[in-house]
Amino acid sequence: MNGRSAVCALHLAGFLLISTIPSLAEQPTPVLAGNAAKVVANPSELPPPPVLPAPTEKVVFRKELRSKHPRIFIDAAGVEAFQKKKDDPARVPLLSTFLSVADEIAAEKPQGNASDDNQMVKIGDRLPRIAFAYLVTRKPPYLEGARKWIHAVLNYPHWGKEVGGCDGPLTFDMALAYDWLYGDLSPEERLPIETALLKHGRLLLARSAKDPNSYWGGAYFVSYSWIPHVGISTAAMALYDEDPGEMQGWLDYTRSRFQPTYLHLALDGGYHEGPPSFTFGAVWCLRYIESLRGISGEDLSDMPYLQNLTRRLLDLTMPDGRSVANFGDMDAYNSPPEDELYTWGSRAKDGHGEWLRQKMLGKFVQKHSVSSPFALIWFDPSVSPKAPDELPTTGLYGDLGEVVFRSSWKDDASVVVFRCGPPAGHYLTKNKNTFPNCAVNCLHSHPDANSFLYWSDQQWRIGNPAGYTTDKKTQSENVWLVGGLGQKGGDKSWFESKSYFLRGTTQPGLVRVATSPAADYVIGEAAPAYEAACKLTRFKRHLLFVKGDKPYIAVYDRLRAGEAKSWTSCLHTFGKIDVADNRSFSTMGGLAPMLTTEGWLKLSSLPNFTTAFGVVLGPAGTTLDAHPLNVLDFYSGSKPVAKGFELLAQAPGTSETTWLITVVGVEKSEVALGGSDQAPSVKVGKDQIAWDADGNVSLNGKPVEGNLLPANP
Repeated sequence: MNGRSAVCALHLAGFLLISTIPSLAEQPTPVLAGNAAKVVANPSELPPPPVLPAPTEKVVFRKELRSKHPRIFIDAAGVEAFQKKKDDPARVPLLSTFLSVADEIAAEKPQGNASDDNQMVKIGDRLPRIAFAYLVTRKPPYLEGARKWIHAVLNYPHWGKEVGGCDGPLTFDMALAYDWLYGDLSPEERLPIETALLKHGRLLLARSAKDPNSYWGGAYFVSYSWIPHVGISTAAMALYDEDPGEMQGWLDYTRSRFQPTYLHLALDGGYHEGPPSFTFGAVWCLRYIESLRGISGEDLSDMPYLQNLTRRLLDLTMPDGRSVANFGDMDAYNSPPEDELYTWGSRAKDGHGEWLRQKMLGKFVQKHSVSSPFALIWFDPSVSPKAPDELPTTGLYGDLGEVVFRSSWKDDASVVVFRCGPPAGHYLTKNKNTFPNCAVNCLHSHPDANSFLYWSDQQWRIGNPAGYTTDKKTQSENVWLVGGLGQKGGDKSWFESKSYFLRGTTQPGLVRVATSPAADYVIGEAAPAYEAACKLTRFKRHLLFVKGDKPYIAVYDRLRAGEAKSWTSCLHTFGKIDVADNRSFSTMGGLAPMLTTEGWLKLSSLPNFTTAFGVVLGPAGTTLDAHPLNVLDFYSGSKPVAKGFELLAQAPGTSETTWLITVVGVEKSEVALGGSDQAPSVKVGKDQIAWDADGNVSLNGKPVEGNLLPANP
């Protein structure tokens, strides 16, 4: 399994930790004893068909696909076309790598009892891979290997400790194996698979229909709702001929569940749970949309979440091709996203996605294996890589309050990523109550309104070392503590977003986004994100990104509370921070860890880390302190782990207001403070930066003008 799959599996582990409704049936599914043993399904083993609400959408199953297999993602004509093209030079490396993975699966011996849910998900992943290998090669070892793994999964006592946890993915995997191998399995072999799919499909449906307000039952806008419903719909596509009436109900129900997602998710292309869930969720959206298109002809691929997929990946990926802007539960190094995310660009004829795919694969020490059958099905070698040089260097996702500034699209570019908005975005926060039984969930979000990341000189300068934590603390983000307290929803294993949805709640958000050839500028107001006890009335952060020959950032913060408070600014890096005095600091570039199935990946060659300098200007008496950042890392359980370093700027005493200017990328000797308390200025080398009382900024006497934000976000 590649690193990305490991991250996805651990995301699923996070879901399993919060599932609370037990399985409706603990009895094992019927076994497949041997390759041709006759097994008679026992109706008493099956839960009854659940009562489903009247659907709002209908799926029309194509008549020409009735009684024919394969038909999910690929049909007989598609298999024939694939076999004719499999010797194309562009396809040979992909197919060769895929089949090498299939060979490993065929040679493996399944473990007798997979009691761990994450292990069961990984086992389930083997089914469509080896089934597709046989489908396109007709080599007997792949068929025998598929029988072996089907036998193992059918004999496990359950498909997950909680309904919806891992039986969603396993139902999807088993349905594909059934469809793709249908003609090569005897009726006696197919019967226990049909029984298992019927059982688990009904269990999943019952959970969703009985408790629509549950985490995944009514969470239209998170991936863990999509996964079990994709499992249900794929099982219905596979079993349609066995009971068209019941299976039609399954298809209509899941299509109705997906409708709010299709219409309302990520209208400006972002995704509210951060980069890892963005890519993880996109995989399941793609699987649902493509399977539905093949079965019914209905094409839902125009949803913004997918239309903006490539641009979002481009914005989130740093110029080195292996570092990622890690807001939310994610570490800053990540393996390439799943294969189908890249091959989706083939269907859209998008060369930028192919460019990014090749760039990322070329950068990773551990080569990402093309082990997904969907990559092979969707891959189009006629789509040539296209560098994004003509694209704007500003990526704006105003609904989420996320902005990406780049100096260029070249490998030596500097990048700023800034976020300030409600965890679910403005649209979903405002409209949640208009969706029936909607449970907008932001468990993977962090208390990070007004936080930012800075990449320069091919390494992180200001980063988010905390990554995937079980103690989502404001102090682990690049923001402020007020009276020792932080932002709402934090200090918990899973981010709690309920307070953001209360009627009449003011939301944190972007105030202004401007760009010019010389500098980019963003203002965020994050006071509404803080705990009520902070009594914070203002936290305006002004970030100026100067893009010259020697890029740097100047961050001006102004905060106000309703009573005297202590004030602490938090900044984080991966490399050790040295504080020279209470005005300046330096930090050596550091390596963000990358998770693989074997543990933390060690790169064979380290980047050429260099020292970065910073200057902190604040009220008289402000002190600087640097020390390791210790967090409860998700992967390590309850043991705190030193993930990076943090710089704390502490204002003296207590007061109702405070301010701070932080310049990153220059030395103390280059910086001088001027202006007034309400309209400060700072000289950085030959540059003169000045703010007025309203927060407008000028660089060398020229205002940075304009506002890219829509009038009504």
